[in-house]
Amino acid sequence: MSARWLFHGVFTGAELDKVDERLDALEGRARAVENDLDQEVAALRNDVRRLELVNRALLDVCLERGLVSHEAFKAKLSSIGANDAPRGAH
Repeated sequence: MSARWLFHGVFTGAELDKVDERLDALEGRARAVENDLDQEVAALRNDVRRLELVNRALLDVCLERGLVSHEAFKAKLSSIGANDAPRGAH
């Protein structure tokens, strides 16, 4: 819905047309940027899912071969989590 009537008499029709064209162009660019960001987020989510699968497979192999115990893994994971927690979260 246009608010052109609000500016009637203050700006000419040509000036309002230029403003409308500029707004349309800016909105188009904003939509393009938003679409690009949505695609980037989707790609990052897929990457995280693949990393999760790789990490799980590596853990399973290490546990099956006795390279690490489940308890040692949990302890290491807890210590890493504590070190990576945001400040004030300890």
